[in-house]
Amino acid sequence: MPIDFPCPSCEKRLRVPDEAAGKKAQCPACGSLVDVPAGDWEVGDAVPEASQWHASGGAPASTNPYAAPSEVGSVKPVGVQGKIVPTAVDPGAVLTVAWDIWKANLGLLVGVTLIVGVVNMLFSGVAVMLDVVAERGNAELEMTIDLINAGLRILSTLVGVYLGIGQAQINLRLLRGQSAQIGDLFAGGDRFLPTLVVSILYGIAVAVGTALCIIPGMIVALLYWPAYYLVVDGKSTAIESFQIAQTLAKPNVGTTIILVVASVGITIAGILACGVGTLFAIPLLSMMWAVLYLGISGQLRLPG
Repeated sequence: MPIDFPCPSCEKRLRVPDEAAGKKAQCPACGSLVDVPAGDWEVGDAVPEASQWHASGGAPASTNPYAAPSEVGSVKPVGVQGKIVPTAVDPGAVLTVAWDIWKANLGLLVGVTLIVGVVNMLFSGVAVMLDVVAERGNAELEMTIDLINAGLRILSTLVGVYLGIGQAQINLRLLRGQSAQIGDLFAGGDRFLPTLVVSILYGIAVAVGTALCIIPGMIVALLYWPAYYLVVDGKSTAIESFQIAQTLAKPNVGTTIILVVASVGITIAGILACGVGTLFAIPLLSMMWAVLYLGISGQLRLPG
């Protein structure tokens, strides 16, 4: 028997099949995420508690199991996304949502950060050992090791891009209420080439802008950073992502600047906590920028 209940935020009547009981769903009218009650809601019953975002990671993924009713609003699972809609967001709301999702999934996020950190340390360690060998060898050996180190730096960059895709996709999945696991860190291969292209183009643009009296570089960074997420999220091609990114970032330049300052503060706090704090600060920062991307693209309804 279908479950019929009102949205706690806008009071629109919603109807879902009985197997949706206890799950998270999104109201199509106001975008709020709500808890589906265990049965039909009747007049006089307590209104189900509203949730403006999903922090438990327990909502259904990718497909829509909910039947569309004829007279009342249909309910979409969190994972179903609509068109990209430029949206102005509040920095406080971004931080609040990022903090809640970070706390709810701390073990997974710290584990992902630890794996990425270990991989980076391995590359750095090999480079240091090769430098030691080069210092004790002759000029020919030193030249060979320099070539090997150059190759390692390229490989390290490629691996970093690959793992970065997985890390970003894990954050996006959690924010959409989908399940995520450590293995998802290595599941971003299909987005590797376009993400690499975007990363290179963005890096070149920022570097050239910075060389032109710094300010142009800052402007480029503020206006085009969403291009990375648009490609990782499969919402755009590498080239088109820059045009879309600009439309998303322009209404949120002030918010982005505030969150950049907040990022610096969080990073410093993590370093001051005997360095170990960076294991917790890095995933919080990563989650924060994922929240900002989904918020400014209209894919995540933020509180306030």
